[in-house]
Amino acid sequence: MERETIFSAARVLLPHGVWLAPGAVFVRGGRIEEIGEPKRLHTRSASADRIDLCGHALLPGMVNAHAHLELTGLAGRLPRGADFGAWVRGLVQARARSSAGELERAAASGARMCLGGGATTVGDLDATGCAERVFAGRSPSS
Repeated sequence: MERETIFSAARVLLPHGVWLAPGAVFVRGGRIEEIGEPKRLHTRSASADRIDLCGHALLPGMVNAHAHLELTGLAGRLPRGADFGAWVRGLVQARARSSAGELERAAASGARMCLGGGATTVGDLDATGCAERVFAGRSPSS
C-alpha cells in the first residue's frame, strides 16, 4: 500500500496567488492527490499520516533559476574586492585546482542547500559536468 499523508496548514498557496485558509494537502505515494479544506481531506483516508503545520503556510517549491552548484565548495575561499573581473578570474583558477571529486561533492552539497532553503528546482550552469554526473548517478566519487 502506498504511503498516504495529509498535511494541514493555516494557509495553502494555490495557483494565481490564491490562498486557501485553512488548507490541507493529501499526498499518496509521494504525489499530491488533492488540495482542499482540512475537514474534507481528513475523511479521505483513515490510515493516512496526519501532519499539522499549525500556524504555517504550505507553498510550492521555489525555483533557483541560476546556480553553479559545483562552486559551492569555494564559498568563502576567494577574497572579495572591488574588481569583479579579478574575482571571476580567481574563481575560475580555484575551480581548475579542484578535483572532480571535490566539485562533485560541492554540487551535491549545493543541491542540499537549495532544497533546505525551499528550492525544489534549480537551473544549474554546470561548466564541468560534475553536477550532471552526480545527479545521473555516474559519479566515480559517489
